[in-house]
Amino acid sequence: MLAEGRIGRLVSVRAMVGEPLPQIRPDYRDLYLAKQGGAFELMHDIDLALWYAGQELKTVHGLNGAFSDIGIQAPDVVELLMEFHNRCIANVHLDFFQQPRRRQLDLMGTEGTITIEFSRWDQCTISHYDVTAKNWVSQTLITDRDDMFRDEDRQFLQAVAGDLPIQCTLEEGLKSLKVVLASQKKC
Repeated sequence: MLAEGRIGRLVSVRAMVGEPLPQIRPDYRDLYLAKQGGAFELMHDIDLALWYAGQELKTVHGLNGAFSDIGIQAPDVVELLMEFHNRCIANVHLDFFQQPRRRQLDLMGTEGTITIEFSRWDQCTISHYDVTAKNWVSQTLITDRDDMFRDEDRQFLQAVAGDLPIQCTLEEGLKSLKVVLASQKKC
């Protein structure tokens, strides 16, 4: 939909994911992420914001910390603001305490909006607001949580076996890491 120009030029990306870590992993206090990394472990939404924006970053601002009552040393909430070079911004929210689990991505353009709601592991809903028709059109897709991981593994193994390029390069992966590191710099 974005590539087809259904929402015009992308102006803003808003990504939000939150999940109750104590319910998902009762042993969470023993995990490495409880001491290091924390909610930054949910960085797939940073990947998505960068991917959808499709351009170089200009600036990154971030706040993070252990603000909830789940009792971890690492950040349990992260707020990131990113500005891109060609009139596009992104806001990414990550947390380990939100109930119920939520994941939503909004792509706001000059001529409409696309919303992807993926709070359940077994389905996602993609909605598109058409400003000409003045209505939302939605479709629900059946998914399996591990489909993405299986596809990634399959593509990687095929690339290695066939001496083919890997779709997600090291340089691509480093983009999100650079955002995380830039957001943690203190003035």
